[in-house]
Amino acid sequence: MSTPSTHESTVNSLYLAFYGRPADPAGIKFWAEQLSKADGDIDAIKASFANSEEARVRFGNDTAADRITEIYQQLFNRDPDADGLDFWVNVVSKGHASVADVAISVLKGAQGSDQALTSLRQKAADSFTAEVAAAGSGYGGIAAVEAARVLVRAVTADATASDIDALVEASAQLADVVTDNPEVMDALGTGDELLELFDGEEGSDPVALVETLAETARGASADAHALASLMKGGGMSNLLKVLPEGMTLKDVKAAMGKGGLPAALKKMFPDGVPANPGKPGKPGKPDEPTDPDSEDGVSLGFDLADTPSKLTLTAESAVTGLDNADGLALKDYGSGAAQATAVDYTGAGLALEGTTLSFDGALAAGLYQMSWLADTFSTADGHLAAGSALFAGGQDGLFVQEGFSIAKTTAVSGDLARAATEQVNEAFIGGATAASIATGGGHDVVADHGGTLSIVIDRFDSGAADLILGFDSGDDSIELTGAAATAIDANADGQIQWSAAGEVGATTEGVSVTVDAQVVIGGTAVSAAMLEVLNGKLDVSALALNADLLILAKGDTGAALFQYVNKDDDDQIDADELTQVAMFADGAPGQDDIVLVGTQAAPAP
Repeated sequence: MSTPSTHESTVNSLYLAFYGRPADPAGIKFWAEQLSKADGDIDAIKASFANSEEARVRFGNDTAADRITEIYQQLFNRDPDADGLDFWVNVVSKGHASVADVAISVLKGAQGSDQALTSLRQKAADSFTAEVAAAGSGYGGIAAVEAARVLVRAVTADATASDIDALVEASAQLADVVTDNPEVMDALGTGDELLELFDGEEGSDPVALVETLAETARGASADAHALASLMKGGGMSNLLKVLPEGMTLKDVKAAMGKGGLPAALKKMFPDGVPANPGKPGKPGKPDEPTDPDSEDGVSLGFDLADTPSKLTLTAESAVTGLDNADGLALKDYGSGAAQATAVDYTGAGLALEGTTLSFDGALAAGLYQMSWLADTFSTADGHLAAGSALFAGGQDGLFVQEGFSIAKTTAVSGDLARAATEQVNEAFIGGATAASIATGGGHDVVADHGGTLSIVIDRFDSGAADLILGFDSGDDSIELTGAAATAIDANADGQIQWSAAGEVGATTEGVSVTVDAQVVIGGTAVSAAMLEVLNGKLDVSALALNADLLILAKGDTGAALFQYVNKDDDDQIDADELTQVAMFADGAPGQDDIVLVGTQAAPAP
C-alpha cells in the first residue's frame, strides 16, 4: 500500500470528521487534486460534503444536536459535554457555521486522549482507503458506508498497529461483500445496531468482532439459506447478544473456519435459529419449520397484480393466510439499502385474500424489499420460513409499471457491462459518480442517486422493459448501440432524426408524444390502453414496411420508451409491432438525451 500524500491524508480526515468513515479511492483522489489546486483551502470540500447525496440520505432528518453528538462519537468515542454541545448548536442555529465547519473545528481542536484516539482512527482510515485502492475492492453504496463505519468504531484507544492492520483487512472484506450484496448488511443489522455491539460484551475484542462480521457477510452472500437464517434471527447484531452461555466470538470464528456460516449457526443454536430474539410477542407455532434449511421451508416472491396497491404472492407451496401482519415489513430499497418508505403502506388496510396481498394505497414506482418473520404467513404444511424478497414496480403519474422480481443488486461505482446472455433481473444502484450501464436485457432497475449515468441499450427485447428511477434529463442519457442503434439509425449518420410536433415521416427515426391517459408497461405484452393512446397520437402510415421507429411517450411526471416496427404496412400500431424498452419513473428525458454511443446527438426540435 502506498503512503498517502499530505493532501490525501487531509481529505481522509475530513471524511472521518464529517461522515465518520474513510474516503473511497475516487473521492480522495478527486478532492486531493482540488485541494492542491486551491493551495489547501478546504471551503469547496466543506460545501460539497454538506450538500452531498450521502449527507441527505444519512443525516437528512437529524437535528444539529444529533449531528454534533455523532461527530464527537466518530472522532472521540464519546458524547460532547453539555456546555460544548450547547455552544455548537447555538453557532449552527444562528448560521455562524455549518455542521461541516463544526466537524473540522472539533477535529482540529482535539487534545489529550481525544487527539490520541483520533490519530489512531485517522491512521486506520488512511490504511483502509489505500487497501481498497490497491486491491481493487468494492467500496460503494450505503451498505459499504455502514461497513466502513464499523472500522472507525472498532479502533479504540489501546489499539496496536497489528490490531489496526487486522481491522483494516476485515473491514475492507466486509465493504467489498456488501457493495455487491447490500442485502447482506441488512441481515447483519443496521449501522447503529452494529456500532452498539462494541458497547457490549461482544465488543470487548473489537478485532474478533469485525473479523466475525466480515466472515459472516462472506458466508451469507454465498448461501441464501444462511442469509435467511440471519434475517429470521433479527440479524447478527441480535444473535451475538444471545449467544449460548459459555460461547465466545472466538468459538463462532472457529466454527466458521471449519464449516462456514451454516456450521457456526448450528453451533450457536443447535435447536434452530430463534425467531427474532429479544423481541417478545412473536412466539413460534409448534408446526412451523424452525430452520429455513428444512425441506418444509418455502421461498416467497412478489409480483404486482392488477393494481399497484396489490401484490400477488408466488411460492413453492400455497400461502393460506396472514397470521402475523406485524411480522411483514415493506422497505424502500431504491438507495441500495432498506429504508422506510415515504408512505406507510402496511396500515389497517393490509389484507391477504387468496394469493393477493392488498395495501393502503398504490405503491409509488420504485424498488422494494419485503421481509417477513417465521410466523407471518401460514401454509398447508405449517408456516413460511422467515426471509425477504426484492421486487420492483409501482405507479408514477400516468404510468404503471407491472411488477417483477429482482434476483440481485449491484452498486454502480464505474462503467458496468453485463453479459448479453445473463438474463437475471438486477437492480443497479448508482451513486454520485459518472458511469455507463449496460443492463443486458430483462426486467432491470437503474436507480440514479446524483451521478451522471449513460444507460446503454444494445438490443430491444420483447416484454423486457427496464425501470429507471431518478433519471435526470440534464445529466443522464439513454445510449443506443449494436443492434438497437442499427435498427433505429436508418440513414447510418450516427444521429436520431427526431420528428417535429409528433409527425412521422418516411425518414423519421424518433418521435415524442404527450399522453394524458394511464398506460401500463412491464408485462409480457403491451397494454390495450397504451396502444389506444399511441394510435390516437401517431399516424405511422408514412413508414416503410419493416421500418423501425423510437417512440417516447411523455406524461407530467414520467415517460415510457418504445420501439415500433411496421410489420404489416398499415396506419395502425399493433401489439406485436411494439416493444417496451424502459419506463422513467420521475422525469421525462429530453429527446437529445437519447443518443448513439460515440456520436453527437441531434438537437431536440
